[in-house]
Amino acid sequence: VFWILVLILVGIVYQFFKSGESIFFRSCSIQSKKLLYRKQPKIFKEKKIHYSDVKPIKKIKINNPAGNIEVDRSKDGSILIEPIIRVYHKNQDRAKKIHKKIEVFTRRSGGKLSVDIDTDRNFPYRRVRIVFKCFLPEDLELDLKNRYGNIEIKNVGGKISINQSQGDLFMKDIDADLKIRSHHGLIRIYNIDKKVELSS
Repeated sequence: VFWILVLILVGIVYQFFKSGESIFFRSCSIQSKKLLYRKQPKIFKEKKIHYSDVKPIKKIKINNPAGNIEVDRSKDGSILIEPIIRVYHKNQDRAKKIHKKIEVFTRRSGGKLSVDIDTDRNFPYRRVRIVFKCFLPEDLELDLKNRYGNIEIKNVGGKISINQSQGDLFMKDIDADLKIRSHHGLIRIYNIDKKVELSS
């Protein structure tokens, strides 16, 4: 019985390791960052998400399992989100196969626009980081969830809610109430005019 339990445990750990993220207990995680950042990424630019008529959209929600979110004010008042998938693999063909298993999809419900990632299996944390470059009207409400990367927000003024894990947060020139939940990262905030609620 003992060896059966050992084999089962080894199998579970192996499955987590394949996805690049092994979690033990509640707050201890092991990542293959050295393996990831030692290689030059293959860049895949996804279809841009663009809305010129922004009146029906009051809120944008982005869920990024691994990577960066960058937000700045748009010059023409439209909504423009540019997803970029970075695959860290020295073999171009294998990088393409990994890329094909990842899909950026959007969904509109009422006044909310949601942007999420869909994969046909566990997210390949060891190989992939996704960057969302967002140019948005200043008064949109934002709900951002991001892991294993950084968030940078500048020059916007709608209500902002952030759930950030394993990465840093930089915010500047924000005229909005902020609700921030951050785990294992630095927070730098400059020139914020309204209320800030912070938890970790």
